[in-house]
Amino acid sequence: MSKDLGWLIVTDLNDCIRGIDLETKKVYTLSGSLNGKNGHKDGDDNKTLFNFPYGLTEVGHGTFLVTESDNHSIRQIHLEPILAPKK
Repeated sequence: MSKDLGWLIVTDLNDCIRGIDLETKKVYTLSGSLNGKNGHKDGDDNKTLFNFPYGLTEVGHGTFLVTESDNHSIRQIHLEPILAPKK
């Protein structure tokens, strides 16, 4: 949870990272494929591909480590620009 930014961040077995805006309760895809495509590709937002992400921890303000089962990897993602507090 990125409480300072007002979001709950979760891994989704549909190969993406989702964010729940704690104020509006809306769910957003923050990183990963929107069309069910999986793989191992770094990139911004929806250009990133994951393959069965199942663990997530915040290591800094808006920076997360994601563990992936099928890619046998730990990856770092930066969501702070996406999660910036609303004005």
